[in-house]
Amino acid sequence: MKNNSGPRDLMGCPQREALFVDLYLALSFNGTQAYMEAGFTAKSANVAAVEASRLLRKPKVRDYLAVRSKEMFDRVEAQQDRLMRALTAVAFTDPNELVSYQRGACRYCYGAKHRYQHTAGEWDQMLEAHEARREAVLAKDRPDPGPLDVKGGTGYDKRREPHSDCPECFGFGAGEMIIRDTRHLSPAALSLYAGMKDSKEGLQVLMHSQEKARETLAKIHRMYEEGGNVNLIFNGEELTKRFEDRMARARARGAAMRLERFGGAEA
Repeated sequence: MKNNSGPRDLMGCPQREALFVDLYLALSFNGTQAYMEAGFTAKSANVAAVEASRLLRKPKVRDYLAVRSKEMFDRVEAQQDRLMRALTAVAFTDPNELVSYQRGACRYCYGAKHRYQHTAGEWDQMLEAHEARREAVLAKDRPDPGPLDVKGGTGYDKRREPHSDCPECFGFGAGEMIIRDTRHLSPAALSLYAGMKDSKEGLQVLMHSQEKARETLAKIHRMYEEGGNVNLIFNGEELTKRFEDRMARARARGAAMRLERFGGAEA
């Protein structure tokens, strides 16, 4: 992988031993496998385990391991932070950012004398169609149908509040489902958004389960327990302590294997 910041500082650690450290961390502290995949030769897995333990005791390897471990745990903490932000967004984002049901003025709310009201575009189309029919009727020497009834006039705007005195909707207006343009969703709404589905009832907006996200957050914050503890660590010192404990156990296992095979002598 290309590193735009230049070659990695190996802390004086030989290149192959540095590769062993990188593999050791990538393979969840499996020293045996890391030793062999780094290109070292060993007659058996037991020998590889002993040699891996020996490498981990070398000062330069330990220094490089400490630096790489901190980098790894910093990445883990950053990933956990991103996970928490995403979970929080799913759990608490207002679904109205994706889809909402809105009520606005009906066609009769603001029409003249509460008659049916058109938009300007609708009226232009109706007038054009009426004039074409009128010309056809007059061409056949039939009676002139006269001008088109404007009814409630033009200027309908469904965004207006329903008129409380409207005799048609009685102040309740007309309802409509509004689906937001997914190109302009907020980051929180994007976390909640799970796609679209074309069903018999029309387009449906899919969302991630807010209930499940809240349950997960509750477990993380230990608000309640259900079938066991969910234990996510967000403290760098605790991560370091756990790593050191695991390293201590690995060294103990390596020492026991070395004692068994070599009687305490260095390999």
